[in-house]
Amino acid sequence: MPLRTISRVWGFVNSIELPIVLRKPILNTYIETFGCNLSEASIEDLTQYKNLSEFFRRSLKPGVRPIDPRNGIVSPVDGTVLHFGKANNGKVEQVKGITYSLSAFLGPQTFKCNKKEIDANVPSLKEYQKNLLINNSKKIKTELYSCVIYLSPGDYHRFHSPANWTVNFRRHFAGQLFSVKPTFVNGFPNLFSLNERVIYTGQWDYGFFSMIAVGATNVGTVRVYFDDVSYHLMTSFMRIFF
Repeated sequence: MPLRTISRVWGFVNSIELPIVLRKPILNTYIETFGCNLSEASIEDLTQYKNLSEFFRRSLKPGVRPIDPRNGIVSPVDGTVLHFGKANNGKVEQVKGITYSLSAFLGPQTFKCNKKEIDANVPSLKEYQKNLLINNSKKIKTELYSCVIYLSPGDYHRFHSPANWTVNFRRHFAGQLFSVKPTFVNGFPNLFSLNERVIYTGQWDYGFFSMIAVGATNVGTVRVYFDDVSYHLMTSFMRIFF
């Protein structure tokens, strides 16, 4: 199927300014279909949203997502955690029984990790993961964990920094736009490595850190406010490595 063309058309339709008289009935239909919690939105008056795209990326009221100051890492998005666990020998789990490689997902290690340039010609998957764990700031053993969070159409779709970290590299993969519904992901090996995605990598207190927005069918755009570049994909999946 021409998923990219379909997605571009859908994105265009979402950006069309709706007549004020039609905003409530159209947006209420969306809310009821996908179970959106309008009471959490900073703007509850549906006539204030010019189109579906504006409602999709609505902001929340202050304080509805309290952050525990004792924790070093929090969820960057609303959504459903599909997987959490350690990377093993350069592979991470997509769903139970299905894995894919870090090198295919993150790309060549031309980025910097803990101020050390990594050779792009990594000889093995195991060595690829080992290079990410280089940590000269602390004499402790580190492990690499990953977390996959699925954002449904009804979820709040802005995303935030999950930790106090420094971004030093950005990479964009202009891949496919396959559906990322959990039922589809369960039967599609290497889906995350095939789909379009934007990868941010850097450092936190314990070494390597990465945050990846993965695109999907029916895309809009993703904008990272500290970055000058906007990418034409919807963030339907968020994966973080730490």
